[in-house]
Amino acid sequence: MRVRVIVAIVALAVLAGASATTHRAGASPEITGYPDSIAGLGDSITRAVNSDAFGDRPENSWVTGTNASVDTIYSRLLAVHPAISGNRFNEAVSGARMTDLNGQAQDAVAAGAELVTVFMGANDVCTSSEASMTSVATFQAQFETAIATLASGLPDARIAVLSIPDIHNLWAIHKDNATARFIWAFASICQSMLADPLSTDPADVQRRANVRQRNIDFNDVLNSVCAEYVHCKFDGYIGFNTVFTPAHVSTIDYFHPSVAGQALIAQLAWDTAFDWTDATPPVSDSTGGEIAGGASVTLSAIDNDAVSGIEYHTGGAWAKYDAPLSLATGTVVTWRAVDVNGNSEATHTCRIGGWSWPSGDADCDGFTSADEGSIGTDSSVACDDGLGLPDWPPDFDNNRTINIVDVLALKPVFGLPSSRHDLDASGGPVNIVDVLALKPVFGQSCTS
Repeated sequence: MRVRVIVAIVALAVLAGASATTHRAGASPEITGYPDSIAGLGDSITRAVNSDAFGDRPENSWVTGTNASVDTIYSRLLAVHPAISGNRFNEAVSGARMTDLNGQAQDAVAAGAELVTVFMGANDVCTSSEASMTSVATFQAQFETAIATLASGLPDARIAVLSIPDIHNLWAIHKDNATARFIWAFASICQSMLADPLSTDPADVQRRANVRQRNIDFNDVLNSVCAEYVHCKFDGYIGFNTVFTPAHVSTIDYFHPSVAGQALIAQLAWDTAFDWTDATPPVSDSTGGEIAGGASVTLSAIDNDAVSGIEYHTGGAWAKYDAPLSLATGTVVTWRAVDVNGNSEATHTCRIGGWSWPSGDADCDGFTSADEGSIGTDSSVACDDGLGLPDWPPDFDNNRTINIVDVLALKPVFGLPSSRHDLDASGGPVNIVDVLALKPVFGQSCTS
C-alpha cells in the first residue's frame, strides 16, 4: 500500500503536458596540428614589393615565399609538415586597402586555406594627405565584413592578424636621409606622414601625430574585431611596437621592407601567431537550468594552455559564446571550444528539453556521465537510439516517453538493490529519491 500511495502521489504531482526533447548528435572531429594550406592576404608588403629588386617579389614574401634567407611562415611549416607542400596562396595585391580585403578573403575561401594571415591597413594610413586617410568607422566596417567572410567560408581555419607597423618610425629613421626624402617626394610616397619630412612647423608636427594616432586606431580595430572570433588571433601590437631599423627598409623606395625586413616580419608573425607544437584541444562542459519554455544553457571550457573562446550555433552561423543562452524547448544547440592555438574540440550538440542538467552530463539528459556509468545507461546517447538499449535513465521501457509505465516500473524493485533503477546512483536500494527523479521529465518525450 505504501508503494502505491507514493506512486500515485508522484504521478499526480508531476504530470506535465508539453513534450520536449534532448539530443546528442554525431560530433564532428577535433581539429589539431599543422595546417595543410596557407593563404596570405594584404598589400604590397605581403607581395614583397621592391624587397631586393623593383616590383612584386613574392618569393621574398614573409608568409608564402620560399627565399631561405627570409625563413617564411610557409617554409617553417613545410619543414615540419610536408603535407603543406605547394599549398600556398598569396592573395595580396599591391596598393590594396582595407576595402579590398573582402575580395581577397573570398579568394582564400575558394582556395580552402586552413591558415589565413591578414596584414592590411598600411595603405589606409599612407595616403596622399591626412584628409584622405580612411576613417576609423569605415575601416572597421570593411574589416568586419572580411573577417565574417573568412569565418563563414572557412569555419575551421585559423586566422592570424598582424598589426600595422608604426609608419611614424619610418619617418624617424629616414627623415635625415637625403635620398629617402627625394624618393618620398618624387614618387609621392605616403605623403600623409612623409610630406615635408624635415619640417618642424607645428602644423606638420601635429599632422604626423594625427597620422600616427590613426595608425593606432586602426590597430585597435584589428584587435577588437579579431577578438570576436575564436579562431582569430591578433599579434598583440608587436608589429606596431617593434622598432625597425634602416636595414629593414628597401633602398629602392625607402618605404617597403627589404629582404631583412621581410625576415623580421616572418619572425614576429611566427612568434605571435599559433604554437603548432600544442596539439591538445580544449574540453568544454555545459549545464542547463530549466526556465519557462526551455532552458538556460551555460557553457565553459578548460585547456592545457588557454581557451580562446567557445562558439555555438542553433542552426545558423557560428557565434561567440559570451553569456548563458536562453533557448526554447526543442532548440538544437551545437558548440565547441577553441584554444589560443586554434585547436578545436569535437562539436557537442544537444536538443533542449524541459529539464535541467548538471555539469558532467555529456548528453544533456539530466544525469551525469558518471551516474549513468553506475546506472548502466549510455552516457553518450540521450534518450533512446532506437536499438532497444538503455540510453535515457528514467525511460525504463525504452519508448522515448516518460509516463506512468516508467513510474510503475519502480514498484517491483522499491526497497531493493537495482542499479538500473537507482536513478540517483547512490548504490543503495531504490527509494523515494529515485521516484522523485522522474518528476522533471514526467510526460516528456525525447528523440535521438
